[in-house]
Amino acid sequence: MPNDIQKNQIDIYLKALANEFKRITSRKVKAEITIVGGGALMLNYDFRMNSVDIDAFNTSEEAVKTAALKVAERFDLPADWLNDDFKKTKSYSPQLRTYSKHYKTFSNVLEFRTVNREYLIAMKMVSGRKYKRDFSDILGILNAHYQNGDEITFKDIDKAVKNLYGSWDRITDEIKERTKAAIDSKSFIKEYEKQVQNEQKIKAELISFDERYPDALTEDNLDEIINLLE
Repeated sequence: MPNDIQKNQIDIYLKALANEFKRITSRKVKAEITIVGGGALMLNYDFRMNSVDIDAFNTSEEAVKTAALKVAERFDLPADWLNDDFKKTKSYSPQLRTYSKHYKTFSNVLEFRTVNREYLIAMKMVSGRKYKRDFSDILGILNAHYQNGDEITFKDIDKAVKNLYGSWDRITDEIKERTKAAIDSKSFIKEYEKQVQNEQKIKAELISFDERYPDALTEDNLDEIINLLE
């Protein structure tokens, strides 16, 4: 079974990707990949240590795909360890590149950028999946910046949401209020681990439900089933 991507290995994979890309293209002009999601969390923070894949965009170029497959084979990673599937989700915005930050350039040809701070929180708020680590990631980001004396305010998040999505229409009132309450009360300091455990519990219950009632679980009834299981 292919390995998850570990935080302490991610730079190795990105450097290998750049080397393969350079070998394939003989390119001297830089290309660019912007990393979001779990990959961005690992690159910017210490509370997320692994991810099943790396969500990114500007990965559709054939040379990037070929290079990524070479890296997957070399390090026993999933074939889609680097993918842009998130572009099909509601958390995607064409403005993400505008608000991304330079991370590193490898082999002088492949620049990697990431989304962090309030812009990553905005993406997580739009996703808002109770069975994934969306809200715990929000708490983790808030806590990391608070502990570093670089506190993220709700005003910062409001600006990021509007810059990326134009309005709050894609975000539920529940996750908006929970995020605001966490910032106001500083509850993110002690609630992170509890939230991770709750998300893991919900995921396990959904897996069990799906095993008992195959094909009954859909995207449309997911929240309803979660509420019944809680």
